[in-house]
Amino acid sequence: MLTDIRELAREGDGDLAGVDIIDRDARWITGAGRDIRARAAAALRAGMDAASQAEVGAALQVYYNLGELTAAVDSQVSALAAAAVDHVREALDPQRLSQAMGGAGGGGGGS
Repeated sequence: MLTDIRELAREGDGDLAGVDIIDRDARWITGAGRDIRARAAAALRAGMDAASQAEVGAALQVYYNLGELTAAVDSQVSALAAAAVDHVREALDPQRLSQAMGGAGGGGGGS
């Protein structure tokens, strides 16, 4: 429904301006769209965290229905790639590796 309203507004080039019900409910429609997107994002994150194909699929279906599937998938893949880079960088940090090995090779012996 939100996608249909958005399409009508685009195709009409402002023809819907002045229609009482559209004007009156425009704020509610915008808020509902924001709420749906926020809930879909939360569901997608939860599904990814739980590795639940059903939860991820349901969240992606919402994005598909909104006409925003590609953007949602791109955003999620980018976030996961950034997290992976951070984890690898942290795992290969020389100071952390040195600490994990008990400080071996970290300093000279000054008996």
